[in-house]
Amino acid sequence: DDIDMIDIINDLFICFAENAYTIDSLSIKCNLNLTDTDHDPLFTLINSVKLRDISLPKINNKQKLLKILRNLNNCVHLKTVELNDDIDQEMIEWMIRLTKSGAKSFPQLQLNAFIGLNTQKMDHCLNEFMSNIVYNRVCG
Repeated sequence: DDIDMIDIINDLFICFAENAYTIDSLSIKCNLNLTDTDHDPLFTLINSVKLRDISLPKINNKQKLLKILRNLNNCVHLKTVELNDDIDQEMIEWMIRLTKSGAKSFPQLQLNAFIGLNTQKMDHCLNEFMSNIVYNRVCG
């Protein structure tokens, strides 16, 4: 069998996880191939290596992006996530609902762009989203 780059990366992450090393920041520049389970290996690795910051590539699939965001809530050490997808009003409202439900460890998001929202609505949505996160962390 040929060894490809993903095999090397997987072995590297396994070594980090087994030896209790940590990685502070990671930028993924490839297509993510997420499984249909809630316990995707990507999120297991994020927790295993106590990753604090991650930059994700453009997903281009709303359902996969929603799954990523839902699973990020379970990544307790993760502080910031950079998303390269454009976020529409439906997506930001879903994110607000998620944080209103008491998501305590939801990371801060750095977003590429909003589509279909005027500046005032975008500012309001971002303020509500971030205030929910802060409230859940401090008072939850």
